[in-house]
Amino acid sequence: MFKFYSMIAIVASSISMVAAGGQLELCVKKDLQPYCSTLSYQDDVCYNLGTDLEDKVRSVDPVGSGHKCWLWEDQDCEGDSYDFTKHQNTLGSFNDKASSFYCSEN
Repeated sequence: MFKFYSMIAIVASSISMVAAGGQLELCVKKDLQPYCSTLSYQDDVCYNLGTDLEDKVRSVDPVGSGHKCWLWEDQDCEGDSYDFTKHQNTLGSFNDKASSFYCSEN
């Protein structure tokens, strides 16, 4: 009986690790002004931005806390990157460059 329960705990723990993630708000204007899109993500997975956001993002806000995110200049999380753990009202020299993003637990 004990082995059965411990196996369930291991499987449940693995499932919760896979499902971990959050949401990231990306906006095409500084100061989180519209147009914005809130994207859901799983930790440690690269996401390419759609044409509505690619090379247009100027501010970002990770919903909640405990995650670090990176914006990447190229698709598939390649090229130069910009990292952050909290909202950014402007991306400075990285404005209008993001093509993909990646987040993980901080």
